[in-house]
Amino acid sequence: TWGQPVDDFWAILYAKFNIPSDHLFPMTTHTGEEIYPYFNCGVYVVRPEHGLLKRWQNDFLNLYQDPVMQGYYQQDDKYAVFIHQLVFTGVMLSELGREEMFELSPVYNYPLHLHQDVPEEQRPSSIWDLVTARYESIFWEDDWESHPLVDEKFVEWVGRQQIMI
Repeated sequence: TWGQPVDDFWAILYAKFNIPSDHLFPMTTHTGEEIYPYFNCGVYVVRPEHGLLKRWQNDFLNLYQDPVMQGYYQQDDKYAVFIHQLVFTGVMLSELGREEMFELSPVYNYPLHLHQDVPEEQRPSSIWDLVTARYESIFWEDDWESHPLVDEKFVEWVGRQQIMI
């Protein structure tokens, strides 16, 4: 949570990436929580000349195998599952100041699987209002067609896509 002391894990991450304190800023999640910067690996546009994605790859390969990180993976496998996003966050915060970032509208990377947790006034009224969406596992569930944003037109569209595959 923004404004609270960071835990040991995040303190280690900030130190490993040498993140200046002025590069930290509050972010609001889709569900309305204010947190320290954390970038979900969804939709990004980057300038290739900055080399951010190459650094992300290199830092991920190194940090994933770090003995300190291995200890965290043993405590909770979510650290291993999300380390790619933590490294991405570390690279972005170490390389860029807030003024060099532009946040896309919530219609990008919208979390379909968290739809019920998004404040009602911020929810889209239709899946067609979204540019891109995160869906985690909802399309593997038997009742995905009953998702509040899914309509008959979308179900038909998905069916046509499966036929083309």
